[in-house]
Amino acid sequence: MASANRLPRLETCIDLYLAASDRYGSDSFTAEQLDRDISMPDTHQTLELMIAYGLVVPDESAYHIAREPDASADAWESAARDRARLIRETIARRNDDGEATETRVLTHEANEYVSVFVATSDDLDAIVERVESLPLENYDGVVLRAPGQDANQIQRFADRLCDSTPSESPLSIPHQKEYSDVTGNVKTELEFQLYLKQC
Repeated sequence: MASANRLPRLETCIDLYLAASDRYGSDSFTAEQLDRDISMPDTHQTLELMIAYGLVVPDESAYHIAREPDASADAWESAARDRARLIRETIARRNDDGEATETRVLTHEANEYVSVFVATSDDLDAIVERVESLPLENYDGVVLRAPGQDANQIQRFADRLCDSTPSESPLSIPHQKEYSDVTGNVKTELEFQLYLKQC
C-alpha cells in the first residue's frame, strides 16, 4: 500500500531534475528543449510536477533549476516552507473570499472587528482596497490577519493606515491601533492579528 505522504512520481521527477541540472546548469531551458535533449517519457507532465515540488521554477516561457542538487538542507527546507506559506495564504484568502457574503467578524472587548487577511505579497494599496470594500459602518473596526512571521510588516502597514492626521489617512473612516494577538499552537502556523478601532 502506498504511503499517504508519498509524492507522485517523485523518482521520475528527481531523475529528470538531475538530468536537466547536468545538461543546463543555471541556464534557462524550454519544455521543447527538455523533450528534445533528454530522452524520458512524459517530460511535460513530469515538468509540471517538478514545478509543484520546487525543483524547477517557471521563467516567462522558459524554466530553470530552482537550486543546485548539492544545495544545503537549509536551502531546500526554506523553499519548502515558502511553498507551504503560499499554500496557507491562498487557502486563507479563498476562505475569506468564500465568506464575502457572510463577512468574518472577530470580537475584542465586546467590539466587533471585520476581518481582512493580508498576504505576504500584498502592498498598502491592496489592503486599503480590501478594507474599503467592506461595510465599515457596520463594525467597530478592522482586524488585519497575517502569518505570524509577517507581524512587523503588518505593524508598518497599520502605522500608515492609522495616520495621526485624519486627512492623511488612506481610509475613509480613520482608525487607530487597539490590540494585537497571536493565535495558533504550532510555531510554523501562527497567525498575527492586529485590531484597528475606528476613531
